[in-house]
Amino acid sequence: MDIMGWVIGTGILWFLKIVAVHPLSAFWILRKLKDADLPVLKDPKEIENIDEQTKKKINMVASKTYIITDVLVLGTAGFLIGLISGFFFIGFSWEPKGWPGMIMFILSSIFGSLLRSSIT
Repeated sequence: MDIMGWVIGTGILWFLKIVAVHPLSAFWILRKLKDADLPVLKDPKEIENIDEQTKKKINMVASKTYIITDVLVLGTAGFLIGLISGFFFIGFSWEPKGWPGMIMFILSSIFGSLLRSSIT
């Protein structure tokens, strides 16, 4: 795989994170926090008034929800891109919580491209 596959794959990853992963995960995080009766912070300064146990719960809900959303969105996109284009892409994520989605994107694009090559 040449460097353009890396550049294109990373561009797709970053684009999808901005357009789909961040808005969807924010929506689902708010729903999960409300369902768990945890406070929804409208101002970052409000975090100072919350006890450590609640902060840990909020962080855990937010992290898990973000990772699940990232894996679902990027896995689906990777599969479709691989299936449609016949190529697989490799991307890079700077943030560790983005790595599961990145790995899923790579693997599912490989699977999609392999499926396309076996069909045609």
